[in-house]
Amino acid sequence: MATRKVVPRADAEGGIGTALLRWASGFFAALSSGALTVTSFVSAGFVKNSAAGVLSGGNSIVAGDLPAGFSAVRHLSCIITDPNALPVLDVCLIPALDAAIHITHIEVTCEADPATQITGDLKYADAFIGLANPVLVNDFDTTAGVRSDGSITTPAIAAGKCLYLSFDVAPIVTVLEVAFDIAYTID
Repeated sequence: MATRKVVPRADAEGGIGTALLRWASGFFAALSSGALTVTSFVSAGFVKNSAAGVLSGGNSIVAGDLPAGFSAVRHLSCIITDPNALPVLDVCLIPALDAAIHITHIEVTCEADPATQITGDLKYADAFIGLANPVLVNDFDTTAGVRSDGSITTPAIAAGKCLYLSFDVAPIVTVLEVAFDIAYTID
């Protein structure tokens, strides 16, 4: 015998749990909702909107899926090992942004003697090949081997632009690796 459904006496009546007495967890094969309020976002999984289909980001929530005024900070992280051996001083991070973004913070850490510094810039251009119309987003010059900067010079970057790192000079041999963490929101 199949499990009976729990149904209200009338449409849009009743509820399960309260703001102070919440259920610990729930697992559903399918869930339909007229409205969804998220109080603590962890992961979207595959969320489907019957009018718009799967979320814009597939398995990720992107700005267009969020209510107005809500922004989810994302991180672009990379580690460049043996930066002195780079054949060029410009390192492409994203060849073409699929959405406009807003850089909120840059964190740089060098694995090297604290007296050893790196200098360079985070930039964007129309295309990585040729670096047409480069624009400075922010420098990433380190002091004592680190840089943490939330006051970004040019934070807004349009969709389609190439985001890249541009070293001023090749880092010296004692710089073993450089870690970058670039925080951003999707506009």
